Amino acid sequence: MSSDDVTTDNGARSPTGRRRRRWPAIVRWCTAIAVTAVVTWWATSTALARPESVAAVDDPQTTTVTQVTLGRTVSTGVTVAQPTAPIAVNLLAGVVTVTSTAATIEEGASLYAVNGIPVIALQAATPFYRDFAASTRGSDVAELQRALTRLGYFTAAADGVFGASTAAAVKAWQRVAGAPVTGEVHLGEAVGVSALPIALRLGDDIRPGALLAGGEDALIGPVGERTFSITLSPDRARLIPTESDFVVHSGANSWPARVIDTTVDEGDNLTLVLRGPDGGAVCADACASLPMGERLILRAEAVVTPEQTGPGVAASAIRTAADGHAYVVLESGGDVAVTVLLSQGGIAIVDGLNVGDVVVLPDGATADQQAEQHAPTSSSEP
Repeated sequence: MSSDDVTTDNGARSPTGRRRRRWPAIVRWCTAIAVTAVVTWWATSTALARPESVAAVDDPQTTTVTQVTLGRTVSTGVTVAQPTAPIAVNLLAGVVTVTSTAATIEEGASLYAVNGIPVIALQAATPFYRDFAASTRGSDVAELQRALTRLGYFTAAADGVFGASTAAAVKAWQRVAGAPVTGEVHLGEAVGVSALPIALRLGDDIRPGALLAGGEDALIGPVGERTFSITLSPDRARLIPTESDFVVHSGANSWPARVIDTTVDEGDNLTLVLRGPDGGAVCADACASLPMGERLILRAEAVVTPEQTGPGVAASAIRTAADGHAYVVLESGGDVAVTVLLSQGGIAIVDGLNVGDVVVLPDGATADQQAEQHAPTSSSEP
């Protein structure tokens, strides 16, 4: 009996088993036919694709010329050394009743008070060294008159004569300042400071409750010239060429600076000494605006690539001719010679193109580079 036959209950053979074994072969045969049909359809449709579909793939990529600003700065810290020393002496005797906590001294401000008498800061080229009363004459009186004019109390000419109009101005000033209204300025009640406003601090002896005999340091402030310097590690120094220009920032002020000297220490750290463009102090005539302190850290920027604005195009659009000159191909037709003025971040500022020109990119290039930064870039000190 064949293994494909099945014996029924009555002993008869059945071909059912044989038929069942043939189904897998039929399925494989049908599947092969279906795959052949799909492959044939795909090949036919590809061969008969419309010509315009192929042409669309080969369309040249273009980029449009825009107005851009390029440049590169590197942020760093700058150290300011400003020597300090006593710049005014206390000339009142008694107990300190109040002190100012202001970081910056303004003209007309009360610095401290002794026995309730305020000591007022006034801008003056020379110190106040005597009492001011009727008939007092001299350049120091003229300094007082000019200070009262700036404060809004004196309207006459600063003639250096302490007369009735000066006495009236002093009384008005004393009322507002909370001082005894005498019409006279006694020695020690006003302190002359060469430049105001300025960051100063009170002397160590000037503190509430302290007993003063006179002669104590009243004000401590910067003296001499400030020195600006930048110290760079070897890795950092590679990012900042020593010929770079710098911009130093302090509060609302920004000052240009340049390197006048360099030194290298045992650890190969590079120190750059900065001066103003005219060879003077970086802070120029605004040094009084610097915060108080013998050593300050300010923010600075090294201008590695000076900022420039002009027609910008993707750098990948610029081609090189056989003779070495640079050119681009316009979508409207024709080659245009260009001069690259500055290239950064995949963008080039060029001479020879106008904003709005459409430029054809070389085969294989893309316009993605246009997404690069179009503004001056800055990197910060780690």
